[in-house]
Amino acid sequence: MTIDGLAGASTGDRQRCADLLFREAALLDARQLRDWLELFAETATYWVPLLENYSDPNAELNLVYDDRSRLAERIDRLESGSAYAQDPPSRTVRTVANIVVTPCDFGFRCESAFMLYELRGGDVQLLAGRYVHELETTPAGLRIRHKLVELVNRTEPFFNLSFVL
Repeated sequence: MTIDGLAGASTGDRQRCADLLFREAALLDARQLRDWLELFAETATYWVPLLENYSDPNAELNLVYDDRSRLAERIDRLESGSAYAQDPPSRTVRTVANIVVTPCDFGFRCESAFMLYELRGGDVQLLAGRYVHELETTPAGLRIRHKLVELVNRTEPFFNLSFVL
């Protein structure tokens, strides 16, 4: 994570970016997955690398590497009632903090820290890590063009990840 971006974005831009990240977290915790998907650009990618030192999602193992259509398929499955790994569904609450916003040619790069608490079937799972969001400026507002989820414990055993990080 770089802290050089602290001075690079205006206060208004930082607030707009933070508002989108907070909205995303709230939608996920409320399981409003269709509304969450609307935050993504049509060409968006969503990447959760497995390796400690990652560089290319197409050339290495990943926990998740999806485009927007694959995210929509995951949501369809979760909403279908046949996602048995989510029966009962997870209840989650996440905190997003330490947001650093850097302007770039497509819009903004936002780096943040997160904590995610999941309760499902009496089992608790705590996940933490860093998000890197690439947000593009569109006529409809900011949209996520790429989301990277860097789990701190990605190389350790954990319960299934059948909910969206």
